[in-house]
Amino acid sequence: MRNLADGGLAPCCRWDARGKSLGRLEGLRADGFLNQPTLKKARRDMLAGKRLAQCERCQAHESFGWYSMRNWANDRFSGFFDAVAQTRKDGGLRDPRLRYLHLTFSNLCNYSCRTCNPELSSGWYPDLAAMAGERLGKVPRPRLIEPGARGARFLEVLKPHLDEAHTIQFGGAGEPLLAREHYDVLDYLASRRRFDVALFYTTNFSTLRLGSRDALRYWTKFREVRVVASLDAMGARAQYLRKGQKWDGIVDNRKRLMRECPRVDFAVASTLSVFNALHLPNFHRDWVEKGYLAADGMRIKALRWPRYYRAHVLGPELLERAIDAYRAYVDRLEPLGEAAAAPFRSALAFLNSRDDCRGELEALRSMTARLDRLRGEQLLEAFPELSPLFSGRDDAAATPPKRRR
Repeated sequence: MRNLADGGLAPCCRWDARGKSLGRLEGLRADGFLNQPTLKKARRDMLAGKRLAQCERCQAHESFGWYSMRNWANDRFSGFFDAVAQTRKDGGLRDPRLRYLHLTFSNLCNYSCRTCNPELSSGWYPDLAAMAGERLGKVPRPRLIEPGARGARFLEVLKPHLDEAHTIQFGGAGEPLLAREHYDVLDYLASRRRFDVALFYTTNFSTLRLGSRDALRYWTKFREVRVVASLDAMGARAQYLRKGQKWDGIVDNRKRLMRECPRVDFAVASTLSVFNALHLPNFHRDWVEKGYLAADGMRIKALRWPRYYRAHVLGPELLERAIDAYRAYVDRLEPLGEAAAAPFRSALAFLNSRDDCRGELEALRSMTARLDRLRGEQLLEAFPELSPLFSGRDDAAATPPKRRR
């Protein structure tokens, strides 16, 4: 189960309910959530081998060879497959328990990333207000999106499920390491000696503390901790894409994590976009060579929305350059093992796919110019390799014919 920033509920972070939640955190009961009609039907369809429209995001991810959330869940929870045999004919569960919790505390975030939005980051609110031509506070949406249950109430709602949880994931909207509720959950688990619970994080990796509460002091006690840092580039490129980031601080946090919590499993999740498509192999190579990242430690997902940020907007010349770079990099990684090469092979397949973005170039230029003015930034100072896109040529985003490796 995953709770959304506003308190809504979904089966996982990739479930596409077209804006409709499947319940509210405030009234969470395992039997009521897991045995509701929508999820009972989903189970019946899955057992019948039918594709679910709500699972399209994982299906699209897998079509390029990427390791999806669905793949991860099947591997992660294979020990609970006996529960499948206990599924009733109507799709209901005889013994409903929330073994997996994906907790989102709010959209509170200290970043305003280029490819993010106000629903996922409170840091985006000033730019939203400025672009809407409104005075701050007049935009018809709150800056901070929170569930109805906060603070102590949030913990009270979760306690029965924390006692039975197998894996808890933090993140999805906002920055979990800035949320006091995150540390409250860890305190509760510690009080119950539930150090067997696996902790998974998706974090911008900007901080490892909240006041006097230090995440690393907790992590040393737990059997399994996995930290996935959302990093799309390095240096000036990283700071441009993730407004508010201090790259030196990211490197310092990585060194501290290696020094004080060497057992923590660390990975990087990068979003492939028009901005960093030419840069990702260099970023990966640099961090592997410095010892900050295992060769198989990068996860890549392709940005699909908004369309004007898709990698295919690079156009024929730059896209051709990217395809050649990824092909060469896959060849370089193959001797290190399939796990190292696979993310870049899938990225190569995505870049080679036919995706007509010819109509998106002007939108990219317009949005980039607006945000650059608001933020006092210059795209080409951070990404000089993208200068052909902003040369004024209208054919710059024409899509080349589909190619194969």
